[in-house]
Amino acid sequence: MQAALVATLANGYRPATSEPGHHQLVIQVLPKPLGLAGERVRVLEAFRMARNQSDYRGVPVPDAAARECAAEARRLLDEVRAWITANRPDLA
Repeated sequence: MQAALVATLANGYRPATSEPGHHQLVIQVLPKPLGLAGERVRVLEAFRMARNQSDYRGVPVPDAAARECAAEARRLLDEVRAWITANRPDLA
C-alpha cells in the first residue's frame, strides 16, 4: 500500500488519507501514475479487500494468499522505485 501511495504522491495526486476509502482510491488510480494494467489493479484490490476483512472482521488470510500478496507488494515497490528514478530523480 505504501508503494501505491508513494507513486500517487510522486505524480502530484493528493488523496485525503483521513477520509474513508483512501486505500481503495490509491489502488484504483495506479494506472495513471504507473500505467499499471487493469488486471494488476484488480489483484491489488483483491489483496486490499482480504486485508480489510482480516483487520475488521477477523477473516483469516490463507498463507498462500499472504505470500502472493507479499510478492506482489515487492514487485510494485520495485516498479515504483524504477519509475521514480526514471521520472522523478529529484525524489530518488
